[in-house]
Order: sequence, then structure tokens, then C-alpha cells
Amino acid sequence: MTSKHILIAFALIAVPATSRAERKIEGSFKQVTHDCRKDATVDIMSTLNQVTIVGPCRQVRVSGGLNQVTISSTVALVVAGDENQVRSDATDAINAPGGHNQIEYKRAVTPNKQTQVSSPGPNNDIRKVK
Repeated sequence: MTSKHILIAFALIAVPATSRAERKIEGSFKQVTHDCRKDATVDIMSTLNQVTIVGPCRQVRVSGGLNQVTISSTVALVVAGDENQVRSDATDAINAPGGHNQIEYKRAVTPNKQTQVSSPGPNNDIRKVK
């Protein structure tokens, strides 16, 4: 191996794999569509928006309030805001520390797995739907 090949090999090892960035959705009174194939982590920090999320997500966090959120697929869903309506076709884990949220899901992302639900927030309505 030449010194040029060693240098290239070292550069490939030293450069970390690029990670997907986090998408932050801010503002109010918007209709937003986001594709998780571009950014696998989404934080909805807004109020009074309609948000549609497509593609496979790693995590969706709803920290704002009074949003209507529709999600194709996310491994983890965190609803920390209040009075949101969230619908997910598939999610492995739901954590709802916020309050007065309506959360519906259909199935887990991972085959043969049950969605894990944690709802420490007050008055959340979390249910599995068909």
C-alpha cells in the first residue's frame, strides 16, 4: 500500500458518517409537510399548525400546543406539549408527558412488537385504532 492509499484510508476512518439533521418546525398557523427521509428527527415546537410527516422517522417530538399532526411512521413519539391531536400509522414507543393530548396509533413499526405507551401527563387520551 502506498502512502497515498494509507492517507485515503485514514481519512475515511477519521471522518464520521454524516448523521441526519433534526428538523425543527416553528411558527403558527401553517400547513407543513416533512419527509423524514431528509431529516429523521422532527421537533414540532409550534402552535396551531397542521403537520404531515411522511417517511420513516427515528423520533417525532411535539413540544408545541394545539397542533394537528399526522405521522406515517416513527420509532419514538414524544408529546410534551398540550392539547395536540396526533395520529400515527406506526410507532414503537409513545411517551406523553404533556397534557390533554389525543393520540392515536395503528401498530408498531417493528413487526411482532407491541407499541409501548407511557403517559405521565394529565388527561391524555391514547388509543390504538384500526
